[in-house]
Amino acid sequence: MEKLPPELVFYIIQFLSPFDLLKFSQTCKLINEYVNDSFLWKSRLRSTFPYFSWFDYNFPDNLPWSLFAAKRLIWNSKWFRSNPKKRHIQDFDNHMTSTCVQFYSPDSVLCASIDGSLLLFSVRGNKIVELCKDHIGPVWSVSADSVHGNVITGGKDTTIHFYKQKQKENLINNNFINLNNFDEKITHHSVLKFHQKPVSSVKIVEDHFAISGSYDEMFCFWDLEKESLIFNKKCQNSIWCLDHLDSLTSIGSKNGKLEFIDLQTQNTVCEFIDDGVAISRVLFSDPHSVISSSYSGFICLWDLRSKKLASKIFANPRGISSIQFDNQNNLIISSGFDPQLRFWDLRGFKETRDLLNLSDKEREWIVSFNFFDGFIVYSLNGGELGTLNFQLPTLQEIEEEIFKFKFK
Repeated sequence: MEKLPPELVFYIIQFLSPFDLLKFSQTCKLINEYVNDSFLWKSRLRSTFPYFSWFDYNFPDNLPWSLFAAKRLIWNSKWFRSNPKKRHIQDFDNHMTSTCVQFYSPDSVLCASIDGSLLLFSVRGNKIVELCKDHIGPVWSVSADSVHGNVITGGKDTTIHFYKQKQKENLINNNFINLNNFDEKITHHSVLKFHQKPVSSVKIVEDHFAISGSYDEMFCFWDLEKESLIFNKKCQNSIWCLDHLDSLTSIGSKNGKLEFIDLQTQNTVCEFIDDGVAISRVLFSDPHSVISSSYSGFICLWDLRSKKLASKIFANPRGISSIQFDNQNNLIISSGFDPQLRFWDLRGFKETRDLLNLSDKEREWIVSFNFFDGFIVYSLNGGELGTLNFQLPTLQEIEEEIFKFKFK
């Protein structure tokens, strides 16, 4: 089964009943991972039932897998209401404090540190591998493309480091990285130079392209395959963060301005400014909306069609250092200069649950965190690295819920 193309495997399991699917997944690791991949089920339901309501319990039952898929999606919509299981990964010395963390696969996380090293660790295990230490000084940003196995980092030393696979096979084998072989897989390393000041943000976009922003006010668009600069654009202030969707790039600056650049035309499409305080993070919530956070403590929702501020909330008096977005639930997760995570409903801009306190120590705050499918990985300024598991249901629990619903 593992030698079959992924498209064929998914096509086969669509015709299994939930009960048979459960049994089959317990004997085949690949099937187990497909069963638990909510993105596959969601896209399949969307293409089959364009008007399907994710929160309507009267879901279609004319296909054997639809009940199973819908039930799982409904459970996923409530993951943030459960009590997470906190797990401590490792304590680093102060010189090893993690500056940014980024999911590389469902089970592995890339972790950049203040001493210039790049680490990879397993979410479910304790194994940590130091991949490299090529930057001179802190690494400020990391971005990964798990499909092609590409990784780029930007640091205080003004350089961008690009790592890629020498072999064609994917680093991820059935969604899990073999950490023992990781050093042998990523063998190509190159340095991209253009910026004159620290590189604050990097992001891989569209297969082998990447974007970067720096304190030198320059935005750059790179071709990773040719390892060359496609174009650069001067912004009005130091770039602190950026995001990308389709052909549009959003840039957050030190002076509180949001700028949107079309990569195809290389022109600025529109600009926003709120209170003039530095933007800490910017994220696309959909092709027409952008979420931004600032060090003033506000989270803003911007409408690109009307080119206006749609909503605004004061989220933390100590400032917002980072945000993550769960588009399945329209949920914003925010961190500030304290050890607390907060959860916000994008539709009503209100808190959806009690805040999570990650530390009882004084003067400790969340440096970076990242979210993926019910897992949150975080790093604290004291050197702690840890995870929050919101305990996604087992296949057996899902199956029991299905039969309760089906035969009640």
